[in-house]
Amino acid sequence: VQENFSLNVRNDKAQLFQMFINDNKDFAVNLKRNTFNIWVSKYATFIDAKFEQGSSNGLKWFGIFNDQTKNVELNDDGVPF
Repeated sequence: VQENFSLNVRNDKAQLFQMFINDNKDFAVNLKRNTFNIWVSKYATFIDAKFEQGSSNGLKWFGIFNDQTKNVELNDDGVPF
């Protein structure tokens, strides 16, 4: 996953779409951004993660967020070390 998308960060939609098109020239003619976003959303569902998208400061973004957190054992004082 991380070689394709960074998890738990906002990714620039246009930049990642263009990177995909550059790496996969066969899709350059027919693939639309909306279809690509749907694929990414379905991929997030497949890996049991959450897909979010939005716009901030003129940047359209999406993110694949993994809500799994590490189980940290606490000592008797409630401190994680």
